[in-house]
Amino acid sequence: MNSGKTPTGKALQGTIGFTTNKQNKVIINMPRPWFPKVKNQIKVPLGIEFSKDNQGLIQRAIDRLQIALEDGKLHNPDGSFNKYEYQEVLSHLKIFPILRGVMKVIEGGKGQPPIKPELSLLEIWDKYCEYRKSSLAISTYEVHYKVRYVRFINSALNAVGDNPLEIRNWLVANRNLKDVKNIISLLEKAYNFAIQHNLYFSVNPYLGLTDDIESNNKNKEIKQDEYKSNDDDYLNKSKAFTWNEVEIILDFLKNDKGRFKRWYHFTAFRFLTGCRLGEVSGLFWGDIKWDKECIVFNRAYVSEIKKFKSTKNNTTRIFPMLKNGRLWNLLKELKQGEPNECVFAGKNNKAFSPNLINKYWNYCNTKRKTNPLGYDGFITILVKQGKLKKYLPPYNTRHTFITHCIYDLNIPSDVVNTWCEHSDEVSRKHYRDTSEYIKQFNPDMQFVADKPNNEINELKELIKMQQAQIDLLLKKQQD
Repeated sequence: MNSGKTPTGKALQGTIGFTTNKQNKVIINMPRPWFPKVKNQIKVPLGIEFSKDNQGLIQRAIDRLQIALEDGKLHNPDGSFNKYEYQEVLSHLKIFPILRGVMKVIEGGKGQPPIKPELSLLEIWDKYCEYRKSSLAISTYEVHYKVRYVRFINSALNAVGDNPLEIRNWLVANRNLKDVKNIISLLEKAYNFAIQHNLYFSVNPYLGLTDDIESNNKNKEIKQDEYKSNDDDYLNKSKAFTWNEVEIILDFLKNDKGRFKRWYHFTAFRFLTGCRLGEVSGLFWGDIKWDKECIVFNRAYVSEIKKFKSTKNNTTRIFPMLKNGRLWNLLKELKQGEPNECVFAGKNNKAFSPNLINKYWNYCNTKRKTNPLGYDGFITILVKQGKLKKYLPPYNTRHTFITHCIYDLNIPSDVVNTWCEHSDEVSRKHYRDTSEYIKQFNPDMQFVADKPNNEINELKELIKMQQAQIDLLLKKQQD
C-alpha cells in the first residue's frame, strides 16, 4: 500500500512514502534520490500498525520526516541513513520504532562496521555537562550538575545497577519527586546528545520515563470518615516574623556581649532590605553609593564553590538608602573597606557561608579538641524564651521584609517587587503570607489604606528615578 500522492498511488519523486508488511505494520520508504550512495532503497519500520484510526498519525509522521529529510537531518556525514535522528523525529509523536536488526536492509545488504563501545551512564552525563557548561550559571553547573545530580545518579547506580527503568523507579521511591523528574528529563537529553554525536548506538533508554512522575497530586481523594480538623495548621503557616519580633531579634543581637553580637549588622541589613542570602554575602563596599543614596545589587556569593556570580536573574537592581535613615546609619557604623571588599565578612575578609549563618541562627554543634561543644542559635534561644512565636529559617528575613512593607507600611506591591526583583505572582506565591493579616479586616466594611493615592504615586515615581540612577551608574562603569 502506498501513500496517495499521485493518481497512480505512487509517492511523488523525492518524497517519502510507505507500505505495509505481512503483519500490517507500516514500513517507511525513503526516496532513492536522497540517498544516492546507498545501493538499495531504504525501508524502515514506523513502529505502528496500519489502520483507519492511525491514518492521521501516519501522515503526521511522514510530514515531519519529510521536513527532517529536506533539512538534511536524516543523513549521516557519509550520506547514509541516520536512524537515530529518525527515531528522534518520531519520538515527538510518541512513536518509538525499534530499528535493531534492520540496518542490513537500510544499507543495501552490506555488513556494518564494528560498533564503537558505548559510553557508560556517568560518561554520557559528564560529556553532556561539558556541552551545557557555557549555557549554565556557574553555580548551577558546579553545585547541581557536577555534584548534586551526580550524587543522585550514583546512589541509584549503587542500589540497582545501570538499568534505566530501575534507576527511575528507585529515584521515585527514595528522592524528592520534583528533583527526580528534573534529573530523568536531563538524562533523556543527555542520551539524545550522545546519540546525535555517535556516542551511543541504541534507542534512548530514558525516553518518556518522566511521563508518569507527578510531584504534586492535585486530585487526591478526601474521605469523609478520615476527616481531621487542621484549622490550626492553616492559621500557623506564616512565613514571616512580625515587625515587633524583628525588633526583639535585633535588640537581642545588639546588646549581646558574647558570640552573637557580630551578627547584628548582618541580620539587620537583611531585615531592612529583603535581599537574598547570596546577595548580602556578595555585597562590596563599592556597591554602596553614598552620594546617590542607594545600594546596587549586582552579584551573589556561592559558598559551595567559593565564587561570586551574577544575581539569580542576571540583573542589576537598585535599593533606596535615604541619608541618615536606619539603613544608612547601620552601614555607617561599620568600618568601610576597599571597593572590592565584602561589606559583611568573617575571618580573612571571607564572605559568610549559609552553613555558618544557619548554625548561629539555629544550633551550632562544633568540636573543641576532643570534647563536643554545642549551643543554641539566637533565634532558637528567643523561641525557647517565649519572645518569638515560632522558629523560621534565615531565608525568611526576605519574607518578613516583603510582608512588612506591603501589609504594615502599605507600600504598593509593584514597588516592593522591584526592590526585591520578582514578579507579583512570585511574591504572592512564595513571600507574602496573608494568614496573620486577613483576620484584621472586616469583610462588611470598606478598607481604606493609610497612604493616600498621591503618596503611592510618589513611590512609583521614586522607582523610576532609581532605575534612571542605576542606568547611569552602569553606563559609567562601562566607560
